[in-house]
Amino acid sequence: MKKPTEGFLKCYYGYKNFGDEILAFGVINWIFANYPSLQKLYIEVGDKSRFDHWLAQNSHYLDVDICKLETIQKNNYWKILTKWLCNPKALKFLWWGEVFTAARGRFHGWRNYLLLFWPAFLRKNVVLLGWFWTPTTKWLDILYKLTVKNCQQVLVRESRSREVVASYLWNSSVKLVKVDDFSTDVVNKWKIRQKQEKKPVENEKQVLINLTPYWQLETNIDAVRLSVDVWWHCQYLFFPCGQEDVDIVWQLKVITPKIMAYIRRENDIDTTLTMMSISSTSVWSRLHFLFISYLLGVDVRPIVYQEKITTFLEEYGRTKLSLPQREE
Repeated sequence: MKKPTEGFLKCYYGYKNFGDEILAFGVINWIFANYPSLQKLYIEVGDKSRFDHWLAQNSHYLDVDICKLETIQKNNYWKILTKWLCNPKALKFLWWGEVFTAARGRFHGWRNYLLLFWPAFLRKNVVLLGWFWTPTTKWLDILYKLTVKNCQQVLVRESRSREVVASYLWNSSVKLVKVDDFSTDVVNKWKIRQKQEKKPVENEKQVLINLTPYWQLETNIDAVRLSVDVWWHCQYLFFPCGQEDVDIVWQLKVITPKIMAYIRRENDIDTTLTMMSISSTSVWSRLHFLFISYLLGVDVRPIVYQEKITTFLEEYGRTKLSLPQREE
């Protein structure tokens, strides 16, 4: 069987989401380590110029020649059609934070998998990567049945996803692999660089805060205010994960005017991970800020608002450390 020379990676890249853009390096490195015959990997992105700059700025985290990577603007339909969809022999790497989830609606899963990539599924030229949520609807159950058995590999990051996918792979030759979270690759490389450069890392009395708008800050404002009272002696730094998080810092300033915002777009991965590593505590609602803080040895206080946060806590033996609640 002829080995593939081209691959196509569809994911949530180039949308100013730090977690996804950190994962990109680990995903790319895994693809080329496991499919060394690839000479070109096309990556669909939301903002081509931004993501190209991000790759070049942090290219020392890549294990592959950057010339083997080519980004394609999401709205460039002609190039996507000619390079992506009309090449059924090429491997399709479909990666989402939540691969199958009812939260995104029925159309999202059926369009992004079956409608766009049914020729690749028929050829079993698909590798699925990510979190697999427990099917809660009939249409999601059908989507699982039509896709996972028609993959080359399915990669999961935690035990619950593995159990979900395994239940659909009975009597199947599809390879089901549990891998470390792809951000682990980046954090490990950063730690090696720190040792080589012999840079001392000392914790500061700094609390990193990230809140997502999906958490409904307005209805949980008392919990945040109480946590600020607990850490009144610390410096507060708000870390916006995605562009939709930015407005939250102005709401937090009502609680603590001294809170500052980290300007992520001006800094590379090295600078950002160093800043995170010297913090004493991290209060996170975004999964990969929580996980990266955990890998860096920072005391993490997760805010549970989605199933993937719960599975993280189960996987790593952490108790639910949500923000303190006001006593009645």
